[in-house]
Amino acid sequence: MLCLSWTSIGAQSKQDIPEIGEVGAALMPDDIEPVKGVSFDMPQFKRPVFPDITINISERGARSNVLVTSIINQAIVDVNKKGGGTVLVPPGRWKSGRIMLKSNVNLHIAEGAEIEFSGDIEDYLPAVFTRHEGIELFGAGAFIYADGENNIAVTGKGTITGPALDSEVRKRTNTAAVVEIDVPATMPLNERLFDGMEGRDFQPPRTIAPINCTNVFIEGITMNRSALWNVVPTYCENVIIRGITVNSLEIPRGDGIDIESSKNVLIEYCTLNTHDDCFTLKSGRGEEGVHIGRPTANVVIRHSLATNGPGGITCGSETAGNIKNIYAHDCVFKGTMTGILFKTRRPRGGGTENVLYERIRMIDVKDAFKWELLGSKRWVGELADRMPLRAINSLTPVVRNIHVRDFIVESSDRMITAICIPEVPLRNVLIENGTVHCKQIIPRLNDVEGFTLSNITIHSQDNKINILDGRDVLFRKVKFITPEGEVIANIEGEQSKGVLFEELYPNVRQERFPDGTLIPAWFYQSKEADINAFGKKYCITDYGVVNDSTIVQTEKIQAVIDSAEKNGGGVVIIPKGTFLSGSLFFKPKTHLYLEEKATLKGSDDISDFAVVDTRMEGQSLKYFAALLNADEVDGFTVSGKGTINGNGMRYWKSFWLRREVNPKCTNMDELRPRLLYVSNSKNVQISGVRLINSPFWTTHFYKCEQLRLLNLHITSPTSPVHAPSTDGVDIDVCTNVLIKNCYISVDDDGIALKGGKGPWADRDPNNGVNSNILIEDCTFGYCHGALTCGSEGIHNRNIVLRRSKIDKAENLLRLKMRPDTPQRYEYILVEDIQGSAKNFIQIRPWTQFFNLEDRKDVPLSYADNIAMRNIELECNRFFVVEKSEQYRLSNFHFEDLRIKAKNGKYDVDIIDGLSAKNVIINE
Repeated sequence: MLCLSWTSIGAQSKQDIPEIGEVGAALMPDDIEPVKGVSFDMPQFKRPVFPDITINISERGARSNVLVTSIINQAIVDVNKKGGGTVLVPPGRWKSGRIMLKSNVNLHIAEGAEIEFSGDIEDYLPAVFTRHEGIELFGAGAFIYADGENNIAVTGKGTITGPALDSEVRKRTNTAAVVEIDVPATMPLNERLFDGMEGRDFQPPRTIAPINCTNVFIEGITMNRSALWNVVPTYCENVIIRGITVNSLEIPRGDGIDIESSKNVLIEYCTLNTHDDCFTLKSGRGEEGVHIGRPTANVVIRHSLATNGPGGITCGSETAGNIKNIYAHDCVFKGTMTGILFKTRRPRGGGTENVLYERIRMIDVKDAFKWELLGSKRWVGELADRMPLRAINSLTPVVRNIHVRDFIVESSDRMITAICIPEVPLRNVLIENGTVHCKQIIPRLNDVEGFTLSNITIHSQDNKINILDGRDVLFRKVKFITPEGEVIANIEGEQSKGVLFEELYPNVRQERFPDGTLIPAWFYQSKEADINAFGKKYCITDYGVVNDSTIVQTEKIQAVIDSAEKNGGGVVIIPKGTFLSGSLFFKPKTHLYLEEKATLKGSDDISDFAVVDTRMEGQSLKYFAALLNADEVDGFTVSGKGTINGNGMRYWKSFWLRREVNPKCTNMDELRPRLLYVSNSKNVQISGVRLINSPFWTTHFYKCEQLRLLNLHITSPTSPVHAPSTDGVDIDVCTNVLIKNCYISVDDDGIALKGGKGPWADRDPNNGVNSNILIEDCTFGYCHGALTCGSEGIHNRNIVLRRSKIDKAENLLRLKMRPDTPQRYEYILVEDIQGSAKNFIQIRPWTQFFNLEDRKDVPLSYADNIAMRNIELECNRFFVVEKSEQYRLSNFHFEDLRIKAKNGKYDVDIIDGLSAKNVIINE
């Protein structure tokens, strides 16, 4: 969770974005302006020219309130046979069945003329070839229909009105039908007859729906009370739709304009007031749509107004043939549920890409930007469930490359909602240069990759941003204005990484650690190290080091490190291969990078490791150096995809032999090195590598500040030989530590918080507190404790373990209370955990190597303010907490626990102030 606040940042110029009175049909100019600003090939559109032949239907005997279908259609045939011209519908009220347009004919509906279309099914027979919701079939077609024609037009300032609301056409329409079920992909086309005859289902007519046509021109018409979608060019090329008005607010599925699998389309100066989507791009659905493979491509929408309806501009949900190269600009959406909407579903196929929207104004919308890519169970059943991941196939849609810039959202419930497909995340979205007024900022941003918001001012009543499995999400120059003066970003999911908030300093406020301390913004910047930023690269094989796992090459590798330091710093590269070494010491401005399939292997001869002043098991003393050492190396990084192998087998076997001879031998009596030791350093990052088979502790960090451990794989075995005291991560007197996306499975504690031991530990300046430790999105295999305090610990404060999985660990939380050491463990939070462990919580006196020396006044130890919440765990024992006169336990809180335990009992009297809320054990 991240909290942000902002000072002023400029956005776009408001005067560039049209007001509601500056767009729509009433503003249509006579001339068609050139298309500019597109990144794809697009023809320059021109008004069509028709021969100077006109047939007025009133001169052919047409009368008001009597069907004029045959008169209009015959006039169209006659004009077509003469080489083209105009069929004029003069002022008056006319009734008609289906009108069949022919090539080179302009159907001109004059101002004052209204054609009301019949409500009788028979007036749309015989069935014609059409596409219904992305599926080919034979049905009513449209009020005005054409198939395979060229140079056709419907023009004028007249009106087209659909059938009465109680007509047969409407009553026979099954609005709850699922077309994939009614028309399975295996059904031959000639069997797909939906004409309403002889008990067959009926698919209603659209208003104007040419199919397989070229050079289509629709201008000026007003359409009211449609039976279904209004203007629907399908499989068409070179289409102009301008100056039309659609009113279908009372009509279910009354889309305004649907472009279906058509190419080179200009839509301008239109006004759509609809019950369903306003401007919509479609390209077929499912297996059939993928097989046909005809995209909607090269579409420009400009100077238009959309009101009401689910979407101002909608791509999908029929995406099988792909929707690409869409450019919309200078538009206003008022009262639509969504301003900019992208829809698809897992079995739809295809996708949407290469979309640019600019100079857009949205007013009173529910969602300004919405990606609804999973659909609902009503239509696709369990495929609407986000998880589990499904196999990617030809029916998996891909949505990517979306750019929105220069926009104003005057009022919205939500700025962004993105419910995407986890196996193919929404990719490459840039939203920039805008001003937004909303109730919620981002309630859901799920499964995205490469999602950027830049230079935007957001006024919001709420202050939450929720990101689930978001990769490379960037907020740059975003000004948040909220009642709280901050924004909380909840970042969840194993795939979440690279969520960045740039140029927020110094005005950043974050969520709080358990004691109320604000979490610094540093914790939310978790990119892998960029070795190109560290100077020269020193590949060790260029300096005499050879790929040979049998030769100890400590001196040669150290010489490379020393050379890098001498020349101002750089990156020491371990290339593919295996390289054996003893202790190595990194210097200021030096870094380590391990290439994929590279292994740096530790010697199993302890004499290859230098004896140095170091830190071990809570003591500052002389002991063997680790394989990798960095002392006072600020900015030190270890990165890559290679392996650091401690080669610990000989050490482990020797330890157990020694323990067999002397059961009281200490962990340090068997001389063995650690794998990685970093001390007295700031801004340290260890990322990406595998750390395996350490002889002793795997990673040890002493007196470090701002330490990041990212995407590490840390393991040591439990068989055939136990790897004793091979803790995964030991934090020792450190402040500000982030451990994220790591896998840890070792034969001791997974993450252990140290700090000193012994009766005089609190008076030793070498010892101290671990504070501000954030552990998240990790997975723990076998270990003694996923999170352990001690035993060599004197003060651990503000420790958070969250959003992690546990698989058969001994303990989820383990507090080792040493009777010979004054200890304080406080403000510890464990939350959002799932998995299994032997024990949920263990607190016991730790008496191994107990020694009070000569101190008589060893103070009590304390564990205070410990919270564990939102945890689902299967365990043997829930509460392994022992009472002791040597420590005090207080203020523990358990909340929202779902525990399955062989022994689920817990004793509230052991802890002073133990509270439990919604704790369910074995139910």
